[in-house]
Amino acid sequence: MKKINSKRKGLRRERQARKILEKEGYYCCPSKGSLGPFDISAIAKDPAIMPSPRVLAVSCDKIYGKERIKIEQYEIHAAKEIWVKQNYREWIRVRWQRDIGKWELL
Repeated sequence: MKKINSKRKGLRRERQARKILEKEGYYCCPSKGSLGPFDISAIAKDPAIMPSPRVLAVSCDKIYGKERIKIEQYEIHAAKEIWVKQNYREWIRVRWQRDIGKWELL
């Protein structure tokens, strides 16, 4: 059985997420090196559709508690989202709802 390089797999998931966002009408900017909690920043081509920018953390498996808490506490004026795609499954997309303090499934 061939072992998959996890970095390559993560980059592939980020490219897939960018393509989805671009189809939805966003300009996307990947975070090279991923030193922060987010992998992709997205701004709507037409601000009337979605005035708030979006920042995404993309994962191949799941986002663990420490990472999720770091994302929740990160101060940024944008919609914070986590996208997870496991092999051969659909994307799981959640957005942090600051006003109620919970993650909401998209």
